[in-house]
Amino acid sequence: MMKTLLFLLSLSSVSTGQSLHIKGGLDISTHLNRHTAASDATKTSELEATVYTPPGVHIETLLSYPLSQQVEIGVGTRWESGPRKQNNAFTSVGYSTIPVFLLVQYTLLPFKASELKVTGRAGYSMVQLTTDRFRDRDEQTGGLYYGIGLSLEENKPDPLLWELLYSVSNASFNNAQAPEERYRNKRISVTIGKKWSF
Repeated sequence: MMKTLLFLLSLSSVSTGQSLHIKGGLDISTHLNRHTAASDATKTSELEATVYTPPGVHIETLLSYPLSQQVEIGVGTRWESGPRKQNNAFTSVGYSTIPVFLLVQYTLLPFKASELKVTGRAGYSMVQLTTDRFRDRDEQTGGLYYGIGLSLEENKPDPLLWELLYSVSNASFNNAQAPEERYRNKRISVTIGKKWSF
């Protein structure tokens, strides 16, 4: 992935047509899966819980490059607010995620005033601690990040962008004194932003 990232960044120094996207929005649905595993010399116990958490927010920046009139590739990063409390049964998770990803975008329908595009993305989601809950863990690791979405782009210079995205971020926390905890956060996001070509 690092070689691909360097290749995409090098395009900006030798080519024209690349674009900068800056976007933000609301995670209207966040569905969190928590998997806990503990083991000793004789047995292993596992517990899995699934909850819906309150809506969150996100901010994203992306550098893209057109391969053709219909296909665009890019590299980006995104900050996602962490899951929060769910009634009295689920306490604050205590982390946010920062995915770094590669993107492919395809124009499905060109209209007179806008274009409808489908987007796929995949990368690695890093962990940012937001409380003291996991600070004593020996291992705090991110995991696979992926998503698919639909976007609408104005058909004019420096257009506005609207996007509906389904994405998944993974993270895990582990040490010798506590059970391993793995989290999978599924989001449905609504995003608005701006695109600048240079």
